[in-house]
Amino acid sequence: MARIHVSISGSDANGDGSLERPFRSIQKAADILAPGDCCVIREGKYRETVVPLNSGTKEEPITFTAHDRET
Repeated sequence: MARIHVSISGSDANGDGSLERPFRSIQKAADILAPGDCCVIREGKYRETVVPLNSGTKEEPITFTAHDRET
């Protein structure tokens, strides 16, 4: 189970999805998420349409959530 991080200050070109080097777009994370993974999104406005590349399963859903208490 991976935790992939996204932030408006991140980079799709140079980020690796870690907390220290997040991706810039939710779509970049959605492209690599696998069953059981979680996309953790930092606070900000993301003006994009997201189409996940993979599907989760009932036992291992792919989830998208806000970082800690951020909105």
